[in-house]
Amino acid sequence: MKKQGIELRPIKQTDLQKLWEIGFKENDASWKRWDGPYFQKNTFTKAIFMAEKELEWVDNPNRFIIMCDDEIIGTISAYWVDPELQKWLEFGLCIYTDKYWGRGVGAIACSMWLDYLFESHSELRRIGFTTWSGNKRMIKLGERLGMTCEATVRQVRFFEGEWYDSIKYGVLATEWQESRN
Repeated sequence: MKKQGIELRPIKQTDLQKLWEIGFKENDASWKRWDGPYFQKNTFTKAIFMAEKELEWVDNPNRFIIMCDDEIIGTISAYWVDPELQKWLEFGLCIYTDKYWGRGVGAIACSMWLDYLFESHSELRRIGFTTWSGNKRMIKLGERLGMTCEATVRQVRFFEGEWYDSIKYGVLATEWQESRN
């Protein structure tokens, strides 16, 4: 999928080296401050990253590479909240390269991703994402995509001595289709 210089495609084994370099080599990478920083995250050695992500990410139809001007800059994914029923799908976005933040890349990528997910899972009624009140860019992204703020779970995320809200955005398939016309 390609639109306005942004491309989404399945992850290949040969992409893992670049993903390691831009997203996981540094333990204090900028993007980690915004991606659920209140959770304890595993740090990876390169060997563990390459082995685990080859199994989890390569050719996974629910995790794609984000490219901008033919450069790998991040990943976009989807996961089932209810794996057995497969009726509740959420997505996530991570642009590892901060020079692409605030340029509309995430909105274009998410728009293509929502098109892809609703086409791939035509039985789905809704797709959403969860963020936290400290991540203003993701909140703005949800609004820009025309999604509805469906829930605010107050003061359940603790980070750097402050409490934050967990925030859920969602869009119904019918709403998404109407917005595309």
